[in-house]
Amino acid sequence: MQSSYQYHFGTNTNPIFGGGSLWGDSGGSTGGQSGGGAFSASYIQEVGVHEVNASSVKEYAYTEDKNFRYRPAMEDTYCIKDKAGNDPSCGIFSIFDGHGGRQVADHCQERIGEELHKEILKAQQNDLSNVLEQVFLKIDNECRLIDADNTGSTACVAVARVEKGQRVLYVANLGDTRAVISNNGIAERLSYDHRGTDPVEIDRIKSVGGIIVDGRVGGSLALTRAFGDHNQRKNGVIAKPYINKHILRGSDKFLIIASDGVWDSMEDHEAIKYCREEASAKEIAQAIVKGAIEKGSKDNTSCLIVRFHS
Repeated sequence: MQSSYQYHFGTNTNPIFGGGSLWGDSGGSTGGQSGGGAFSASYIQEVGVHEVNASSVKEYAYTEDKNFRYRPAMEDTYCIKDKAGNDPSCGIFSIFDGHGGRQVADHCQERIGEELHKEILKAQQNDLSNVLEQVFLKIDNECRLIDADNTGSTACVAVARVEKGQRVLYVANLGDTRAVISNNGIAERLSYDHRGTDPVEIDRIKSVGGIIVDGRVGGSLALTRAFGDHNQRKNGVIAKPYINKHILRGSDKFLIIASDGVWDSMEDHEAIKYCREEASAKEIAQAIVKGAIEKGSKDNTSCLIVRFHS
């Protein structure tokens, strides 16, 4: 059974699903250091969702921290859907990190599960790569109706399922929300960071007449791909996702999806160290968020952990 957990300062009692600023302000991390993947009972962040008996995977958990010392509002959110497409083996796991406001991230959170559910039903056992791309482009087009010229969102969406007898994992992402898998404790990145400092993305932006100034598209946007940000389309910002289809191996134990608030202060291999067999997915997600803040993150931090069946 899925459980939701909250830690409130004050009287806010809004529902947990979907994430965001309505859950009450987290006090962040307190107490000692988490170095080397240790777990600390002093961590007071209790915002998220935890499912220990999922259908599509063994276990999953999400947690977040506004990082109130540096951020006045929470712009990260998430969407999780077990048994997607009416398929007990199929799950959708995603994080969205808004910028310039959270309306685009909220729209993606509300729509991605619903739209993928319908398209997975249609696709049945066929490859989902094109489905994911088309869903991303459709949702981005919808964002034009909510005035997304100067606001946007990253996305990292993972779809796990059994496809023609194989366990597969699709990862589709825009921006710098990242997915890293643990292959027997070895970190393997499954997403691609779309930033204005990436040589491949710089070449793509320049090839369509866009400009990069100090690592930012048009001198303002640090990302080169995102939902929304429609005023930067003339400079080459797009919503076409990077898509990776990964055949799951017996050695693939955990998947981490996290916003850049984690990755700005933590390397992939450091995050994977927290993925211990004896810990629950909830404990791992909380420890990664706490560790990122203790290492100096100055952004909203959010983390989703998926533990795969053996």
